[in-house]
Amino acid sequence: MAGPLEGIRIIDFTRLYPGPFGAQLLGDLGAEVIKLENKDSPDYIRFFPPVFNKEGAGYMAVNRNKKSFAIDTRSDEGKELFFRLVEKSDVVMEQFRPGVIDSMGLGYEKANLRNPKIIYCSITGFGQTGPYSQVPGHDMNYMGLAGITDVIGVKGGDPVIPGIQVADVAGGGLMAVIGILSALMARQKTGKGQEVDVSMFDGILPFMGMLYSNYLAGGGLPKRGDSFLNGGLLCYDIYKTKDDKYITLGALEQKFWERVCELIGKEEWKDKQYAQEDEKEAIVVELKEIILGKTRDEWIEIFRGEESMTEAVLTIDEVEKDPHALARDMIIEMDHPTEGKVKGIGIPIKFSDTEAKEIKPPPILGQHNEEILRLTGHSDEEINDLRKRGVII
Repeated sequence: MAGPLEGIRIIDFTRLYPGPFGAQLLGDLGAEVIKLENKDSPDYIRFFPPVFNKEGAGYMAVNRNKKSFAIDTRSDEGKELFFRLVEKSDVVMEQFRPGVIDSMGLGYEKANLRNPKIIYCSITGFGQTGPYSQVPGHDMNYMGLAGITDVIGVKGGDPVIPGIQVADVAGGGLMAVIGILSALMARQKTGKGQEVDVSMFDGILPFMGMLYSNYLAGGGLPKRGDSFLNGGLLCYDIYKTKDDKYITLGALEQKFWERVCELIGKEEWKDKQYAQEDEKEAIVVELKEIILGKTRDEWIEIFRGEESMTEAVLTIDEVEKDPHALARDMIIEMDHPTEGKVKGIGIPIKFSDTEAKEIKPPPILGQHNEEILRLTGHSDEEINDLRKRGVII
């Protein structure tokens, strides 16, 4: 069955993680995504270790459901191939620093002349405007400047690196998808394309929305390990178990906390859910000792099905086997031409009528060159000539 975005063609001229992830999600939803790479300097995440056989694990993670178009984007002929593809497409995604794509001669203004309906999404660290627009950065830089890193860590400790790419995925990839889908809806009304400016810094600031609102309301600056949802409550924290594993306790609501107290044999704590200072510390010491008395799985056996808001902290290999993740098709397997059977994370959005079940593996560099060039009107003779002259591979 076709996905909900069937009929939408997207040129993915991004690299590394944010743009490729967003483009992959659009491909998962049924769009035809063409991964455009310079044939002589392709997306270098292809080569980042560890590698499966020939392709890097990072590349395999965010480039499924795409076709590969590898050309010489620096040559005049390569640029013309790009614009001929723009004429046949709905969206361009790029991820260069502001001004770079224009200096390459492949920017929005020229693309718009060739296709006034084109939607041109640019993903950058700080956006197309503002004093930081030309400043390079990575995920942890944006997280730090957004105030997020300052609230991650244990009480009295230093800030810690989150360990996952929040700005790349949420601030870049997901915001790009929202922007592109919104622009496609607007085009249905106006008949015109437009630029979409996605800043990863802008995109992760909403993660601070609740804390910022609390601050404005007089709640003071949030502190590591001492705020409402980062360790400041004994009923919302992570606890170590007998086997050096962990469980998450998220019993914010009174009824859930009361059930936890019943299950651990501490009914006298039922009204101590939001205890603070010395009273809280005393309860936490005892609660930690109680949780250390059983293994993680023993506690989950006790808590599961009891509406206690308690779950296990799983490792990646355990997530891979988790029955719920498997039942939701969130662990998938692909047959790749050079890598064999490769597992990955599944499609996170489900549809009742337009569920796209087919998942195609990430493409080999230039795998779909001929197919795409035929789409743009090139004959077999012209394609062979372009290959002989090194414009394509």
